[in-house]
Parts: sequence; C-alpha cells; structure tokens
Amino acid sequence: MLSGYHSRSDGKTHFASGSSRVRQVKTVTYNALGLAVAQTDNMGSTNEADWHNSYKVYDRTGRVRYEVDTDSYVTEYRYSASSSTSSNVKVIRYHNKFGMNDIKVGTVISESMAAGRITGNGTYDRTLTRYFDRQGRVSKVVGDTVSIYDSSLGAKSVAQETRFTYNEFGDVVKERTRIDYDDWAEKYTYYNQAGQKSAQFDVLKKLSGGREQGYLTEFSYNAFGQLSKKSDYARLVTRSSSLTASPVKPSAGDGGGLVLIVIPATNMMRLAARPEKAAGTGVVTSSTAAEIEAERRAS
Repeated sequence: MLSGYHSRSDGKTHFASGSSRVRQVKTVTYNALGLAVAQTDNMGSTNEADWHNSYKVYDRTGRVRYEVDTDSYVTEYRYSASSSTSSNVKVIRYHNKFGMNDIKVGTVISESMAAGRITGNGTYDRTLTRYFDRQGRVSKVVGDTVSIYDSSLGAKSVAQETRFTYNEFGDVVKERTRIDYDDWAEKYTYYNQAGQKSAQFDVLKKLSGGREQGYLTEFSYNAFGQLSKKSDYARLVTRSSSLTASPVKPSAGDGGGLVLIVIPATNMMRLAARPEKAAGTGVVTSSTAAEIEAERRAS
C-alpha cells in the first residue's frame, strides 16, 4: 500500500481520501519459494489499462530467466552450464514486446510460457555477455558486434568489450575498454592500506619498452574515511606500466598545473576549485565552496 490518494480530476496526489480520489496500491505476488514473480502498481486508477505491471520468471535453481517491464519489453538471461573461467551470463534485450495476450494481472508466468511468447529480431535485439572468473568476479563484458571503418585497416567488425583485472583483495586495479578495432582505453586504480581508492591513472598513449603516458588523479581522506581532496594533475606522466605502483606525481609548472578539489565538511556533495591568480603558474588551488561563490559574485 502506498501513501496517498490520486485524483484524476486535478492530476495530483493527496494525503487524505476524498471524492474521485483512488488509493494508490502496489501489489507484489510471490511464488512458493518466496520469489517475487509479479508486481502491479494501480497508479491511482481503477482502470486496469492504466496499471503498471511487471513480471519475473525464474529457472529451477531460482535464477532470473526473464524480466518483463511495465512497457511489456522483455530481457532474457542465459546462463552457461560451465563453472570454469569461461562461465558467463548472456543478457538479451528484445526489440519486440512480450506477448501479453490472455495474461491477467498478477499471473505467475512459467519459463516455458515466457519462451513461447518471445519473438526475436536479429537486427534490433541487443546482447551483453558477462564472463566470470573462478571467484565469481566479472572478468570481461562483451557487447554486440558492430561494423567500423579504420583508416589503415578498412572496414572491420568487432565486438564492444571491457576487461577487468583484480588484486588479491578483489578490487579492480585495471580496466580495459575497446575503443577501436585494435585500440583500447586503459585505466589503472590504486588503493591504500584501508582499501580506499588512493590514485587513478588514465593512459593516453602507449610507448615502447613497456612505458606509457597518461594523467594522474590522487585522492585523500580525512580521519573518518571521507573523501577530503581530489587532485587532478594536468601535466602528462610517463611511467613503466604497473598494477601495484602508483605513478609519481608530476611537478607543478606552466601548462602542467595541479587541480585540487575540496569537499567542504558541511556540504560533502559539492566540489569546488578556483584558478591560482599568480600569472604563469598554470596551477589551480583548492578553495571552500563559500570562497568560490563569493569570488564568482565579485567578478
């Protein structure tokens, strides 16, 4: 039961009942195993055509096999039988709507019933496959194959893909995303002894001899473990590739400044920064949100 009564005459939701007002009700249906299989929101209307209905279908092991949203679009989950490093879940988002004929509100849809009411479309259906390692962590995510044109290789077909590398604590230390046929965007993440994100290195260019160039970001925390400062360095950093050693921060100077963003203790969601007034330093220093607002008003 939801709080409020909806009035179709004024389109508003009221806290008290009244003439032409309908109580908003959300109903969830469960199967014998206690799994939610259907949900209905009457949207403050007595007309079933206005209701929002969604459904979930499970396999015999209790895994979600199909999800039907309130617009009758369906998502299918296909699980591999293997538990090795090649185990995966293939997610298919169908272009065509689910066949809702003769399905009443709150109906428990079986797996076979769902499979028989799906019409695939190889051109417009979208797929995403998640691969897992032996510890159940996502090792890579592969999307649909797309056609691209490379200036040196010509027309090619390649799948969208992101790969993940973890440390011994299960933290992602490297993320690699395909941005072209043979080109990848790489991001390294480093952590302190408390498991907090201490630095991030975004690779811009690969060099010979296992070296690379990119931009460094550092993070600092207060005694309560809250993020207190985020430092983005504008000068390129050149270093040898490493999953464990964070790059050494660059020296400040003209054209390669340091950006400091401080989160005030009284407003943890607001980031603030202003440029250093000294000419030629190329440095941006930290300020409180109040200082920046006062400077903005004065300018």
